[in-house]
Amino acid sequence: MNKSVLIHPDGHRIAPAVTTFLLACFLLSQAGLTGSQAAPATINYSVAISSEPATLDAADTPMYSQDLLVYNQIYDTLVRFDPGKTNVLPSLASSWTTSSDGLTWTFTLRTGVTFHDGKALDATAVLFNFERWWDSTNPYHDGSFEVFATFLGFKDDAATPNLIASLSAPNATQFVITLKSPAPLLTFLAYPALGIASPAAIQAGTIDSLPVGSGPFKFNSWVHGDHIKLDRYSGYWGKKAVADSLTFKIIAASSDQLSALQAGTVQSASNIGLDSLAAVLADPGLQAFWRPASSVSYIGINRSKTPLDNPLVRQAIAHAINKKSLIANYFAPGTQVAAQLLPDDFWGFDSTINDYDYNPALAISLLSQAGYSSGFSISLAYRTTVRDYLPNPAQTAAAIKADLAAVGITANLDEYTNSSLFLNKVNAGDFELFLLGWGADYLHPYDFFEPILCVYETLAYGPTDTELCAKVTEGLFLPTDAQRVDAYKWVAQRVHDTLPLIPLSYPRSLLVTWRPLSGLIPAPLSLENYQPVYTATSWNFFPAIVK
Repeated sequence: MNKSVLIHPDGHRIAPAVTTFLLACFLLSQAGLTGSQAAPATINYSVAISSEPATLDAADTPMYSQDLLVYNQIYDTLVRFDPGKTNVLPSLASSWTTSSDGLTWTFTLRTGVTFHDGKALDATAVLFNFERWWDSTNPYHDGSFEVFATFLGFKDDAATPNLIASLSAPNATQFVITLKSPAPLLTFLAYPALGIASPAAIQAGTIDSLPVGSGPFKFNSWVHGDHIKLDRYSGYWGKKAVADSLTFKIIAASSDQLSALQAGTVQSASNIGLDSLAAVLADPGLQAFWRPASSVSYIGINRSKTPLDNPLVRQAIAHAINKKSLIANYFAPGTQVAAQLLPDDFWGFDSTINDYDYNPALAISLLSQAGYSSGFSISLAYRTTVRDYLPNPAQTAAAIKADLAAVGITANLDEYTNSSLFLNKVNAGDFELFLLGWGADYLHPYDFFEPILCVYETLAYGPTDTELCAKVTEGLFLPTDAQRVDAYKWVAQRVHDTLPLIPLSYPRSLLVTWRPLSGLIPAPLSLENYQPVYTATSWNFFPAIVK
């Protein structure tokens, strides 16, 4: 949960009773500031990013790009992510309705919204953007539009998903998308790459270097190789940005980002490496936050193989694995133990599910009940390819082998240096146990359950659970948020009970800021919003993430 706590500039927490007294003194002192004692008239905020965008046309960014952080400040989307979470809230669209089959979505737009160039943002402008992205014959379809293509596909292009049947703007405040099949549309539309740009800027051919959106910050200047500067947009329809300006400083090396933080050149750094964590924690002027996880590692279980077709055997394996020891020894700092497939900050995560605890004695008992009191031999396959979710695959596999041996299961390790060959054999159902993981393409439960367990050409986990997969699809178009959440909680419980896999870990990335800072909420996929952020120079309140 989030709690506001008072923290001294040296980093020490202050007792609640003292906090109340100090806050009163602080407010009184601030009320008395005049003249040269007053707070600075201009607030400038700087963020370190590790690479320079190739373009400031948000729609033309690659699928996995940190440039989205910059676009997130300039452009508004129809809907937006709840800060630090994965659920979706209104943005340019104040409300929406969905047909019973989940195919027709009608968005009602806010009135009075203007782009940074002063022109009205209405349904016609929204339609202009979508037609530009969707239709490759559109005269302004002048980019790869990779994110749009990946999510929704291009019109008349069989090489992309091609999920849209039609687009329309029946009046100035309504925009309608009709799909060919259900999809996690709201999550797609919340991505900054689908930010709505001024048609005038697009038509002028300058959107890539002189971006015009409707977000809380507007473009000021771009010094290539050095920085991109934004200014607060005074005409913003929502809550105005606190800072007068927001500058993204291009600093490639993690160590240089840390130095810039310590020197005061920047106030936050979005790409500090985990190897700098100790230095960050040792600096009383800095604070470190873990971003919510968006990936998972797991042990895959092929339930078509004997004895893995026996539920008691799968449960025994789950109880035999010492996840805490694995993570402490072979995973990066900040990695969380995974209790279920879906990371815990995703909507649809079921907090009532109790993980299979590390209990070798229970594992031995379950094996005995299953008729394997003398144990058995099995293979555990892994690839040597390093991933964020599996940074030490060989060591992790060896540790799992040792855990299984302790309960009487002999695991023969099967190592692959060829990643493509390994994945082909996974999908062909050739392995018994295997180490793998998944990173979210988009922040929706569907993107975990469907591609891992419901891709029908894979035989990795044994027979496809058709009931589970039907519920995964149903969750896309149930009429209420509560029903959708319940559907994915049901799926999460089903995965937990049937054990097609054993989740191991959730890796997390690091966000580092000055200690006197407020308003910045770490977000999945580094999609932070800097509109509410401010810094100060003495006693400060700021949201500390406490779990």
